[in-house]
Amino acid sequence: MNTRRKFILYCLFSLALLFSGCGTHMDVKPEVPAGQVDFTLRGKVNYEGNWDYVPKTISNQSADNGNMSFNYAYNVLYGGTAMQQDIVAILLPTTMFGTPTGESDVQIRAKLDVMNGPNLIKSYIAACNIVSPRGVFAGGTNFTEIRKNGLMAVKENIELQMVQDRDFWISFLNNKKGEIK
Repeated sequence: MNTRRKFILYCLFSLALLFSGCGTHMDVKPEVPAGQVDFTLRGKVNYEGNWDYVPKTISNQSADNGNMSFNYAYNVLYGGTAMQQDIVAILLPTTMFGTPTGESDVQIRAKLDVMNGPNLIKSYIAACNIVSPRGVFAGGTNFTEIRKNGLMAVKENIELQMVQDRDFWISFLNNKKGEIK
């Protein structure tokens, strides 16, 4: 291979390495298989916030057995690299090519407690970590959009956890003379 081809391959490989870490990454735990939400439990939902973020597997309607209720809450934490690190990173020559100068991250934790009267029946917990690189050409991080995506991800994760427990809920409600919708 001649020197010019080696140089071109080296440049292409270097650019590929530079841009390989430039995308936003979302990690949601626990991992659950995809599925379809095909039921809804009814009861009083204790939640303060935007109802778009409440799992579709619960409904704020009175239950036939009258004792079921749900406590749903989430917590959002913002983090990332400090601005001082970004200033040092901006002095690197590779920032001309779009190399990230830092990162922003949003961590979201959600918890759903399903209650029967004063008794806890089951808890569902989901966590989402979103890391978004910052760079010269990135135009800033849109925390509102990142937060919304994370809240939707934990909501859907809890829904799928509940779908996996569908047989449990059918059995529980049959024993309590309740109804699954």
